[in-house]
Amino acid sequence: MTLLGQDTSLKLANLLIVLPLSAYWLFATPSAPPLWQISLCAYFGVAYLLATLVPGNALRINLWPDRKRLWRSLALRRRTFGLMSGLWFFGHYNLGVKMLRVEIGGPQEIQPRYDPVLDNGQLATFIFMILFVTSYGWAMRALKADWRRLHGLAWFVVPLILVHSISARLAFEQRLPHVSLAILLGIILFALYEFRTLSARNHQDRARHLLLLLAGTVVAVCYRFFYR
Repeated sequence: MTLLGQDTSLKLANLLIVLPLSAYWLFATPSAPPLWQISLCAYFGVAYLLATLVPGNALRINLWPDRKRLWRSLALRRRTFGLMSGLWFFGHYNLGVKMLRVEIGGPQEIQPRYDPVLDNGQLATFIFMILFVTSYGWAMRALKADWRRLHGLAWFVVPLILVHSISARLAFEQRLPHVSLAILLGIILFALYEFRTLSARNHQDRARHLLLLLAGTVVAVCYRFFYR
């Protein structure tokens, strides 16, 4: 057993990209990072989030049975994918904060049009850091049954990221984030399909993911339109 656990090569490759990138822009240069690097971190985070949430639940509802081997292979790595998602969102947050500090003088002087961009993104990052820290064996042993409930917050975060992505892209580029939008809406549609499938089986846990998405949507909308 290595320090990084299973999927060491994948974890190491991602760490060797995100951590030096964050360190460079935070500490080695006074310049602002380019927007494409900030966006790229977000794209990787969203892609890994998709890989975290969908495969295990695709097996659960028997989606595309002929792809069962693929679903199972991905599901076995969902904890790794969740860690990598949190890592890339952490990098996205670091680069985004640096850009705001350089371009508009620091968080205390952020212009009103940037306020909605930060709120949902900061909350999502905070939740991802909790999930990142508690993704290891010691947390699973300590939390026991509550570990699964805690990590269900990954579904809660989806609407936060969605609203943040739309707000950020409209604020900085006056257009919609097509890639992130497609992936995140795909996750929401998957949750709806999962609910429909499990409802047909009268599964007692059928609404859990959908309710987490709904709760995240309420919080995201409140943060976007009513906070401050």
